[in-house]
Amino acid sequence: AQALIENALGFALAAQNNYSAAIKHYRAALKAKADYPVALNNLAYALEKQLKLEEARETYERVIALDSTNKTARKRLKLLERKVGNNKGA
Repeated sequence: AQALIENALGFALAAQNNYSAAIKHYRAALKAKADYPVALNNLAYALEKQLKLEEARETYERVIALDSTNKTARKRLKLLERKVGNNKGA
């Protein structure tokens, strides 16, 4: 239950664009339940918004390792790799 509560708090903060606070709650959710794909996806997205792109990429890869069919993680990872690729060329 703790993981669900922390994830919900993080989600509410992210909805207000308070990504740094959201990240703290997502990390707390993952401390309570490490193999929680929803919280991992949310954490990765919040990290993206904070431009912590490498950590976001690693987090999406953790989701895929847990659940190879996770569409959200696969889609975001593809977009992120495109974004990182474009930044390297700039």
